[in-house]
Amino acid sequence: MEDLRDKDANRNNDKSGDDGSIEIEVDESGNLEEADLPVIRDKDNEDTVTISKEELKQALEIVGKYEAEREQILRQIIPHLEWEKSKHRSKISELDAQIKLLQKVYGIEDLEINTTKRKTLNAEERAELRERVKETEKLLKERVKGQDHALPLFVTALKRAVTGMSDPERPIASFILSGGTGNGKTLTAKTLAEGLSAESADGIQFKFMKIDCSEFSNGHEGARLTGAPPGYIGFDAGAQLEALEKHPFHVVLFDEIEKGSQQLHNLLLQIMEDGVATLGDGRQVSFKNAIVIMTTNVGAAELTEKRKRPIGFDNGVQQSFELDQIEKITTEALSKRFAPEFLNRIDHKIPYRDLTPEVMFEIATNEVKYVLERAKENNGIDVAVSAEVIEYLADKGYSPAHGARELRRLVEKEIADSLADMLFDMSPEEVADSTFRVKMVDGFPTVVTDKKTIPLQRRSNPPDGGPLLEGRYSAAAGE
Repeated sequence: MEDLRDKDANRNNDKSGDDGSIEIEVDESGNLEEADLPVIRDKDNEDTVTISKEELKQALEIVGKYEAEREQILRQIIPHLEWEKSKHRSKISELDAQIKLLQKVYGIEDLEINTTKRKTLNAEERAELRERVKETEKLLKERVKGQDHALPLFVTALKRAVTGMSDPERPIASFILSGGTGNGKTLTAKTLAEGLSAESADGIQFKFMKIDCSEFSNGHEGARLTGAPPGYIGFDAGAQLEALEKHPFHVVLFDEIEKGSQQLHNLLLQIMEDGVATLGDGRQVSFKNAIVIMTTNVGAAELTEKRKRPIGFDNGVQQSFELDQIEKITTEALSKRFAPEFLNRIDHKIPYRDLTPEVMFEIATNEVKYVLERAKENNGIDVAVSAEVIEYLADKGYSPAHGARELRRLVEKEIADSLADMLFDMSPEEVADSTFRVKMVDGFPTVVTDKKTIPLQRRSNPPDGGPLLEGRYSAAAGE
């Protein structure tokens, strides 16, 4: 290699162009043994130098060595650069503190630079939000069934926020909803966010954020919420809670809070007391324009156990509890699971009741209505459903272990799937000229039309613990 460099240097000194540009021509074959000898060619002169295969191997070894060293150097430098980056962020925090001091000294404290302060609503925004609170109240009553004792508490909290009567240094409101699964706790949070969001992009938008606390059962997993500290892996990955910087108005759901780590509970303490969450880089995200809802199954097992206790000499009768008894049993269970300082910072602790057959009928009616609305919107048809079908769905769709969670899947299977099979095999003319009904035939929901007959089809994957269901279709002219 040394001789080659000497010859090449002499050749460049004697005959190369002003820029000394060199190009290397190598055969495109990937096999060094089969490739032609590479050639170094001076762009400005026609002279060439041929490199031997041995020299090329030595050159490749040198390149590989420095490539490995380059990767090692980068691994040492990158964390240092991240640390330098974090120092700039801390300088921003120092500047914010200086700005606050200047505002105080020169009497301009009302200048809203502090992003952790609750957003002040103007008269137009208050009027708009007031109307949306009224619509949200109607929407909650329409969708969340069997929890009439809880819904006024949400509405009252919203009224306090609109009228400026809530504490501006804390979230709009904080709730913990306890009870068995499938009773409407998550649905309540989603309905709140939907009802409070403006139809136009110009209005106040309440975003919905769901945090599954079972994903944060270990302390280190909390970095996904708040971001990793400077110098740690994942520092640049961002934090989930940063979404509240861009959209301060939020409904934040902490689902199954009892499964979260102690670090997560400490974060919630800060949120409920100070209205802010501190991120890994030291910045603070405001929760002062957010509604915080936590759900838990704590207390559900205690209620179930007490219901199984016999009344008198009759071991087959389960006890039923009034709301005040449910609250007492649930409160005792919560106090055993959560620290007093945690529970005392929550505005409202609301137990959700188990669903009764009457409530299940209402829920089944709503689920069927959503399916029929899709049929009307996408196919232009009206479908009549008998009360017997609703009763069947309400009975088969409920289980003590899962509440009403199976009901939606059952409605999709028995009605949506059945209608889809029928409509798929009908022409648009036949659809437009047909009437559709869903009624009980031989103990099963059956889609009936007076224009077309579709063979019976057996359904699979029945609900847990339920029978194998059949979707039945028949021509029923004259029925």
